[in-house]
Amino acid sequence: ALAFAATHGNIGSLGLPLLAQLGGDDRMAAMVMPMIVDIGVLIVGSIVLFEFARGPSAVDGAARPLGARLRGALGGLLRTPLILGIAAGLAFSIAGWRLPAAPDAFVRLLAMAAGPCALFAIGASLGGRPVVLDRTVGALLVAKLVAHPALVAAAMWAFGVEPGLAAIGVLAASLPTASNAFILSARYGAGVLPIGAAIVAGTFAAAGTVSFVIWLLGLTPG
Repeated sequence: ALAFAATHGNIGSLGLPLLAQLGGDDRMAAMVMPMIVDIGVLIVGSIVLFEFARGPSAVDGAARPLGARLRGALGGLLRTPLILGIAAGLAFSIAGWRLPAAPDAFVRLLAMAAGPCALFAIGASLGGRPVVLDRTVGALLVAKLVAHPALVAAAMWAFGVEPGLAAIGVLAASLPTASNAFILSARYGAGVLPIGAAIVAGTFAAAGTVSFVIWLLGLTPG
């Protein structure tokens, strides 16, 4: 859970609007790519690991076969609303289907409420508890806001990625932890409080760190 929170940035709700202010359709397309990879690889892989770890390791005192644990993990993945929603949206997009006007308006209303509801859930979980910036939260903040963009920058340089694309990749990596990390941590009961605190503190801290990254990369409107 902590590793997921240290690598899962808020690209959809923060990265895309931020990049829209900087302008350029080519930049927007470049930012969508890490979001697709984030959903298709990081989120899916993390859910599988969560489900695999959550499954009971023994039945009547005997260890469960690896195949049974894998089937349980994959079954849990296919029952996860996040994955079902992504799969349904992808199927509609590929097939070129369109919902009727009324259902489409309702679905769009739910989609717009998803982010605020996630933030409300974070606030509810932290309500009545102080946001403690302990070593775990501090390590998460350093890992997400400093180490993650630094490692991505090093990888971009090592592989000789075109500077404009590399800058977008580093910017995406510098974003604070997204609320999906809290949603999954709450679903599986792993690291709920430190991840919630890291999201709150990291979002405030990112006002400075992301601004510094934008300046360092020379990203300007246009």
